[in-house]
Amino acid sequence: MALLGTLSPISLRLSLTVLLVAIPAPLAAQQSSAFEGTWEVAGSLEDGSSPYQGSTRIRAENGAFFVEAEAGEIRLSGIGMMDGDSLFVGLGSWTRGAKAVGIFSYALLPDGVLDGRWFSIDGQGVGYEKGVSGGHEGLVGSYQVQGRGPGNSGAYRGTLTISNRTPGYWFDWDLGKLKYRGIGIEHAGQYYSSWCITGVCILARYQIAGETLEGSLLRSDSPLTQKEKLTRIISPQATP
Repeated sequence: MALLGTLSPISLRLSLTVLLVAIPAPLAAQQSSAFEGTWEVAGSLEDGSSPYQGSTRIRAENGAFFVEAEAGEIRLSGIGMMDGDSLFVGLGSWTRGAKAVGIFSYALLPDGVLDGRWFSIDGQGVGYEKGVSGGHEGLVGSYQVQGRGPGNSGAYRGTLTISNRTPGYWFDWDLGKLKYRGIGIEHAGQYYSSWCITGVCILARYQIAGETLEGSLLRSDSPLTQKEKLTRIISPQATP
């Protein structure tokens, strides 16, 4: 999450240092390569309406993912965290005003504390955040949060409010001068949320399905879910 006074210029070239502590190195490398390449995209709303076509490029380098996508006049860029056979990506639509896009991963601890890691569009590394609830049970509710940026830079504090959304959750951060909104979902005991300051913010999950990827996208400007099938047209070795 960008810190107060430290917003970086928007770039279509994004990076993320991915923590793979729980995944054996050979398996992690194999799964990482399964996401890489240039992909042909066939998408639609969940009911099959509003079909579209496009392309998505995913490149990994030294544990960092670069994600760029386009469909017609829409251009998206994002950063993602790999979790097993899934890649969770916070995407921003620069053609629709998104700024300061990133992604969070939270664990909800037994004492109600949120233990989070985040990555911002500037690709400077991993930031950390902890949220203390006001005594409510479960995920939904308000938290007092404290965090710091990559390399222990720029400490910040504020509030995080999590509310129900169909599907998933709304994540709203109030850090004083800066306010962020994101969409979150639960996966295998972890909560993943995109975040951005303005514009259309998207949370995408890409899952390995044999030689293809299956995508599910939630948008901040619509209650409808988009579905995508990604077919690789350029292998990782051939991607410049």
